[in-house]
Amino acid sequence: MSSEEPDPEQGPFDDEDKGSPLRILISIVVVLLLVSTIIYISMSTPKTDLPIVREAPPFTLINQDNENVSLSQLEGKVVLIGFIFTRCPEPTMCQWITRNFKEIQDDLGSRFGEEVVLITMSFDPYDTPEIMKTYGEVFGADFSGWHFLTGDNATVDAVMDSYGVVVIPEGDDEFTHSMISVLIDQNGDIKKEYWGNEWRVETVLGHIDLLLGEE
Repeated sequence: MSSEEPDPEQGPFDDEDKGSPLRILISIVVVLLLVSTIIYISMSTPKTDLPIVREAPPFTLINQDNENVSLSQLEGKVVLIGFIFTRCPEPTMCQWITRNFKEIQDDLGSRFGEEVVLITMSFDPYDTPEIMKTYGEVFGADFSGWHFLTGDNATVDAVMDSYGVVVIPEGDDEFTHSMISVLIDQNGDIKKEYWGNEWRVETVLGHIDLLLGEE
């Protein structure tokens, strides 16, 4: 009897083995490994930029020292804006935003004021510059880099509308309003909108680091 010599150029999966279950299984495993690797890399690689939401609407309002403050004069700095009214009785709303801003102020260190500016805007006609200053002092604000802004009714209403802040008066001293803070980059573009009262200080600081090129 003669035995058939194997073809030295024939691989283990050639000819009839090309469609074998083992060959198919190995191909599936390889594909799954490649997909898993791509997903892992994409999830573990930190983002290096934040997309533009839209251009930040311009404004000129009056701060706690009766000085005009315009968005245009803050060009080149990162700006974080929160919208509140000082008579807000809810500790989980306007007061919550202001406390978080105070924590951000403290965590920024030497970057506060020099590279990053905080702004608190009120939509309540009751909030005069003097009242805004007292409010800021109560929360430990450093006015060198944190402005508390107000203005005449028409101007303030226009600013609120341009930033998408809905304000509905409820009696003489109460408001139902949108709870939002916005992060603006050095070029005057909104990069993040933080809605509600669930955003974390660490998240905002991370976004600020990205804008400052420190991530």
